[in-house]
Amino acid sequence: MLNPAVSPSLTDQVRPNVAIADQELTHPKLLFTLIKGTPVLTAAAIATGCAYVGLNDPETKQIFPVCGFYAATGLYCPGCGMTRALHSVLNGNVLRAIQFNVVLVVALPILMYLYVWWMMWAFTGRELPRLKMSKRITLVLIGLAVFFIVGRNFPGPVAEFFARGRV
Repeated sequence: MLNPAVSPSLTDQVRPNVAIADQELTHPKLLFTLIKGTPVLTAAAIATGCAYVGLNDPETKQIFPVCGFYAATGLYCPGCGMTRALHSVLNGNVLRAIQFNVVLVVALPILMYLYVWWMMWAFTGRELPRLKMSKRITLVLIGLAVFFIVGRNFPGPVAEFFARGRV
């Protein structure tokens, strides 16, 4: 067994406020590969999945199984419609994507910003400004999410809009 004092773990070697190039590391090649390779591989996996969903219409092809929560309860979970929403966004129809799943449409810009933040940190050691939300905005977003989740499961105009193309 290796002595931890002699061979520190890779995570103990990373200092997030210092560029990777400026740090003295005991395993520089391995750490360099992990830090810079992981975001690149993640981007490749996401691009592959988006290409598949963008080219295959989930409304006409059964590319994924029916939601387990929906199959068990007959209610729409917060994730129901995300594949159809992603397909719509990738094909430029944002309004239709909102009707399938507004949570995904709201989350996409935030996820893209976080990915760019991760890439900046991995390749330059610098960080983009952190996302800050007040308590009021957080509570409003939670309230809207609950309205979306509950509202799409009841009859009426909310469900007609937010549960378009039901499962």
